[in-house]
Amino acid sequence: MWDKVVILGLVAGMASGAYFGFNKWLTDKENAAKEKAASEVLLQASNATIIELYDRLEKVKQAREVLDGKNREQQEQIKQYLSIFDNHNLTLLSRAKPGMVEKRVNKGTKEVLEELEEITK
Repeated sequence: MWDKVVILGLVAGMASGAYFGFNKWLTDKENAAKEKAASEVLLQASNATIIELYDRLEKVKQAREVLDGKNREQQEQIKQYLSIFDNHNLTLLSRAKPGMVEKRVNKGTKEVLEELEEITK
């Protein structure tokens, strides 16, 4: 009789172990599915953010190219203006013809100031 009780106890222990093990496996599987779904949502959000950042980077690159072009134009203008001063002795010219030099300098200064006011509005 004790043999049957021991065997019954072993079978009951194995059944309860199998039951709790199976329930743990199901719970782990459900948690893994939830974590996978959360990871996929996070991945999609990350991918969207990366795409947005690449778009912004392209816009910044384009804006920089425009600014670099404008900078090159400005540098060329500076070179032209400096070459004018290098090729002319304004001191001698202003002593020889003061009215002519003053008139041109005033006109140029006025144009530059007007342009500067227009830019800074």
